[in-house]
Amino acid sequence: MTVLPRESEKYWRRIQFKPKNRFAKLHTSTHQTPDIAPSLDKITRISQDIIMLTRESSAFRYDKADDIILPPLSEIDDIIRLQLMLSAELSRLYAALSNNNQHSMQCTSHL
Repeated sequence: MTVLPRESEKYWRRIQFKPKNRFAKLHTSTHQTPDIAPSLDKITRISQDIIMLTRESSAFRYDKADDIILPPLSEIDDIIRLQLMLSAELSRLYAALSNNNQHSMQCTSHL
């Protein structure tokens, strides 16, 4: 291990980074980070419901002549309803994250 002479230590102390404004205040945010766990859980649950309904749907069953059998309209309606719910939840999650990101950018822009 090499020991630096006293002159070197003084030199390194002099060139250490110093902020432009020593008296600048650090702005800390009191804004709460959004709790996105419930939204992610809901997105996961809806996605799984869509997958299960699609798998169970007769849209993916074929008859002996290899003709596709269309699912009943009620199944199609359920899939569309779930997709709309998923879209709405994704929009809410995006809005929460977007608002939090904009707030963080505003807090750090003072620095």
